Amino acid sequence: MQKGAEAQNEVQQRHAKFMRVLSVADNLLLQSGDKFIHGLELFDLEWSNIQAGLFWAENYSERLPVVDSLCCAYPNAGIGVLSLRLHPQELIRWYENAMNAAQRLNDRSNESASLCGLASAYTALGNARKAIEYLLKALPISRETGDRRDEGADLAALGRAYADLGKARKAIEYYEQALPISRETGNRRGEGANLADLGRAYADLGDARKAIEYYEQALPISRETGDRRGEGANLADQGRAYADLGEARKAIGYCEQALAISREIGDRRGEGNALWSMSLALEKLGDKSKAILFAEAALKIYEEIEDHRAEKVKRTLQE
Repeated sequence: MQKGAEAQNEVQQRHAKFMRVLSVADNLLLQSGDKFIHGLELFDLEWSNIQAGLFWAENYSERLPVVDSLCCAYPNAGIGVLSLRLHPQELIRWYENAMNAAQRLNDRSNESASLCGLASAYTALGNARKAIEYLLKALPISRETGDRRDEGADLAALGRAYADLGKARKAIEYYEQALPISRETGNRRGEGANLADLGRAYADLGDARKAIEYYEQALPISRETGDRRGEGANLADQGRAYADLGEARKAIGYCEQALAISREIGDRRGEGNALWSMSLALEKLGDKSKAILFAEAALKIYEEIEDHRAEKVKRTLQE
């Protein structure tokens, strides 16, 4: 019996090590310069081991607290790198396992984080209503536990879900609640994301100048915090806003920067967004044939990653 317990403990320690590797990779993404790329390289190198660790934890026949703790920790240890590397449908499986394990442990904090992770995955799939269902469960838990960072993340995620439903003004209400929480908790990366989200909401309302005001506040924060993905998204958004103002050449400059960043970090969704923004700018410039080429390239990526924006691009190409 003692040998069996020792073997089990050895397996648990090995798989806990894989989870820690995931955490190290994710933390490198929060740093500037080459560390971001090193984080992606570490994740790619250890991906098979990370997968094996989660598979063991979620399928272990005895639901021990230590195993459930690993199930909770895996996706929440790698939020950034997993969202960059995995398809949202795969993320749903990770977060469902984490949520179930958190509920067995009565771990309210990890339950809330897993619900928010599920919501983000469903938003990426274009199922904003499902995302809102999860977030309306997560938000009261964050408030119950007093976790202000989680509360801010839930509010921002609710804003993004409502924005996807075309309810920009309701989205702004949530972003304006999330922003002071990010500032209160010293969450600079969250603050930058909130400002960028506000910019997108005003762009959706047709106010490109106000959108640019928010983007210009968000961009230096993304650079300060080493948020390469956020930086790329912000540049693409600025490109789209300047295209809306008729400043096509300026728009193209922003889109070119966004495209380079997205390709450098392997952000397929960001690459698709940058290509689509470039297409809109070229259309404003009067270069219709080149605009079509960029739109088709964006469509190919959107279809590959099953992004809901594919339908919008498809309709535009058919017009």
